[in-house]
Amino acid sequence: MGKPTVLHITPHLGGGVGRVLTALLKASQCQSHYHHRLVTLDVINPVAKQALIDSDIPFEQVEVDRFDQLLEAIQSADIVLVHWWNHPLLNYLIMGVDWPECRLIFWSHVSGLHPPYVLAQKYFEFADRFVFTTPLSLQADYVKLFIDQYRHKTEVVWSTGGTEHVWKAEPKAHQKFTVGYVGTVEYSKIHGDILDICEQLGDECEFVFCGGDGHLALAQACKDRGMDDFVTFYGVVDDITPFLVQFDVFGYPLNPYHFGTCDQSLAEAMACGIPPVVLSNPMEQSIVSHQETGLVAKDVTEYVEYIRLLKSDAHLRGTLGAAAKRYARTAFSLDETISKWEAIFDRVVDQQKHRRVWPQNGDDRNGDKPPEDFAELFLESIGPFKDTFLKYCQANECTDDALIQVFEQNPLWRSPTRGSVNHYLHFFPSDLRLQQWSKRFSMSS
Repeated sequence: MGKPTVLHITPHLGGGVGRVLTALLKASQCQSHYHHRLVTLDVINPVAKQALIDSDIPFEQVEVDRFDQLLEAIQSADIVLVHWWNHPLLNYLIMGVDWPECRLIFWSHVSGLHPPYVLAQKYFEFADRFVFTTPLSLQADYVKLFIDQYRHKTEVVWSTGGTEHVWKAEPKAHQKFTVGYVGTVEYSKIHGDILDICEQLGDECEFVFCGGDGHLALAQACKDRGMDDFVTFYGVVDDITPFLVQFDVFGYPLNPYHFGTCDQSLAEAMACGIPPVVLSNPMEQSIVSHQETGLVAKDVTEYVEYIRLLKSDAHLRGTLGAAAKRYARTAFSLDETISKWEAIFDRVVDQQKHRRVWPQNGDDRNGDKPPEDFAELFLESIGPFKDTFLKYCQANECTDDALIQVFEQNPLWRSPTRGSVNHYLHFFPSDLRLQQWSKRFSMSS
């Protein structure tokens, strides 16, 4: 008898989640008692695709018009593991399609602390298990309101692809003190004052950014400000190791509303012995212990001071880096992650399969007919924020100062992706309400 099959469904594959998932699947080829296959609904970036090919991991990209084939795969799999974040195509699959009988697990790759990345209650009803990538998710005020009734089906597994692949990296000699960053390079993740930070330290440091999305725009902004001689943007890179070995400090100033959980880039840098300097956001504080494994700044001013401190104090850099290496190599063990998932699979595989119906607030849906109003997908995805959104954004003018202030404070709402209105409009451009809301956001910017 063959191994039971786990079907992994992910919105797309690239960046941090791509590194986590490809590393996890590669290691599972040898260690797992289950056979794993992967389906994406959107693009697989070239680096992730090559990693899957090299590891002989079966994968496929399934377009919306082929969801019927995906439903067949869901029905035949022993377990379905959805790698979840707020993505229009994934929510179309979850909410707008009549699912077959299956055993279903959600693994959230976002903290859920800030909208539009919200862990809405209906997701917990829909799945057999809901797995957090960080215990921070339990601290969200709206999650506290309903989580007690789902404790029996929730667990926490760090979202890590391990750090073993960077253990052999040795520091490489270089001329100028280098502050490195690896990750999403756009304001939905990185702090809005990043260019000012670089400018303040330009006479003392060189800055290297690896990662994509908004890197071209930031590179142009640096050039316009005459900073391109000490700030370099490399975009998405195939292998981060050659960059890590030249970093003196891992500078990771993220905006307060970022979506990260267990940060793969931060873990890899720490595992290389690179001391991190971060801001005091919940995720960073859950990983970096101030003055033990790195430095945690209360604001941008203190962040700049800490970069200068580490530049001037080689002993402190070495002490913090050594402690960071010890911590990261233990805490973000790939073997531990695989072991936890094997235990979850073992518990779920013996359960009875059953059909999935998205809770409809008393509104029945017939067969597999998708919703005619794609704006409803967006509204459902933001859970408790739905009513507030409707209250202020269905009028002819979006003039409420409080709502506008919320949008201005949280750049995730304005992102072209990240589960925003613009993200949904990209995939469903004919939806009139999405058009209207996107226009309103632009007017209030």
